[in-house]
Amino acid sequence: MPDTTTRALPSRLAAVPRLTVTYSRHAWERAVLDSDLHPHAKLLGLVLAHHAGDSGYLPPGHVQDARRLAPEVGLTGRFTRMSLNVLQVEGYVTRPPIEEWREELPRPVTLTLPSHNRRRPPHTGEQP
Repeated sequence: MPDTTTRALPSRLAAVPRLTVTYSRHAWERAVLDSDLHPHAKLLGLVLAHHAGDSGYLPPGHVQDARRLAPEVGLTGRFTRMSLNVLQVEGYVTRPPIEEWREELPRPVTLTLPSHNRRRPPHTGEQP
């Protein structure tokens, strides 16, 4: 029986492009603007998108430090941190867990779109 573990892929299969999820700044900004996020979180999100690279990534120690962001967005450091936390909780950004972060630099931020499962349904207005 021939050994198939070292056989090369046929050239037609090797040339098939791999599907990858790509970051779209326009789609991300549209999702933030169309969301029901607090205006402070929306503003902060748009500033983060402005500074993020082509992949939607802000490396450790970049502008995401609240002391650097606060003057740019016109918020206090506290409201800047709260808005960044809202973006994370709602699924618009991901960051490494703070408990695991050992560096002195602020944690990196990756802009992400929330999954449809995490979206809250609109409130019916019904009172309990």
